[in-house]
Amino acid sequence: MVFVINNIVVIAKQTARLLLRRFLSKDCSVLTKAFTRYVRPMLEYCSSVLSLSTVGNINKLESVQKSFTNRLIGMLSLSQADHV
Repeated sequence: MVFVINNIVVIAKQTARLLLRRFLSKDCSVLTKAFTRYVRPMLEYCSSVLSLSTVGNINKLESVQKSFTNRLIGMLSLSQADHV
């Protein structure tokens, strides 16, 4: 299971970086909608089947969203609960 979660995290981080590089608009609302549309389904896919009971696995999946929102202008001052 750890191998599957690691693959999901790698692909989701690559997609998030691609969104930040390729979108012409740097508007936070546009980028968060794109993240919600393209990256979040990757992280939520089969989440009920995967073993998400360990804190380490949950932190790996949440790290994708945290790294994405930290790269957005104006989102650094918000807490983790306020992100996307």
